[in-house]
Amino acid sequence: MSVDTNIILQQAIAAHQLNDLYLAEKLYLSILKIDDQHPDANYNLGLLYVCVEQPLDALPLLRSALEAHPQIEQFWVSYFEALSSAGKSSRARAILEVGKQNNLQPEIVTRLETIVLRAEAGNDMQHPAPRNDPPELRIKLLAQLYESGLHRQMIDAAQQLLESFPKSALLHNMLGTAYLDLRQYKLDRAGYEAAIALAPDYILPHVNLGVTLSLMGHFSEAIAHYRNGLKIDPNDIKSIIYI
Repeated sequence: MSVDTNIILQQAIAAHQLNDLYLAEKLYLSILKIDDQHPDANYNLGLLYVCVEQPLDALPLLRSALEAHPQIEQFWVSYFEALSSAGKSSRARAILEVGKQNNLQPEIVTRLETIVLRAEAGNDMQHPAPRNDPPELRIKLLAQLYESGLHRQMIDAAQQLLESFPKSALLHNMLGTAYLDLRQYKLDRAGYEAAIALAPDYILPHVNLGVTLSLMGHFSEAIAHYRNGLKIDPNDIKSIIYI
C-alpha cells in the first residue's frame, strides 16, 4: 500500500508548530526515506535544524529544497542564513556571484547581498566555537522524552547526539539516568563513568553513580563517590543524605 506523504507532512508541520521537534523531525525523516528529494520535507527539516543550532545539518536539506524550487525567494534566504550560521561566508559569496551571472532575480540578489555583506562584516558569520554539549533545545527535547516515560526513545536520541557530541558529559549522564530507570545497571554505570571521565568536577554523575553502586550492592564504592560529590560541593544535600 502506498504511503501518502502529504498526510505525514501535515502531521509533521503540526508537530513542528507545537514545538514537538522530536516528533516533527521523525516525521520529516520518514518522508525523506520515501522521497529524499521532497522539497517541503527538506526545507522544513532544514529550518528545524537551524532552530536547534545545527546549521551544518540543515545545509544539504535547504540546498535540496532550493534546487527543486529556485524560483522561491524564501528558499534562497533560508539557505543563505544557514550558510551564515554555519560560518561559510566565502561559499555564500561564491554562490551569490554565480546567481548574478545566471540572471537571478534582482530582488532576491538584493536580499542575499545584505545577508552576505553582514556576514562578511563579522556580524552574523562567525565560525562557531567548538562545543561539548548539544544545543539547549536538544537537551530540553531529551528531558521531555524522559519525563514522558519514553526512555527508549530518549536513549536512541541521546546516542544519536553523541555521534556529534562525543565529549558531552551531560549526554552521558542523561543516558546513565535513563538506563538507571530501566534497571540496566551496567549500562547506566558506564554512562556515569564516561561523564566523570570527561568532567571530573561535574557533581551529578558522581552522586548518580553512587546510587547505582548502592543498588548493585557495592556500598563502599558508592560511599566513595558520594564523598567525591562532597569534595566538589560540600553542601550537596544528596551526597550528605546518602552517606
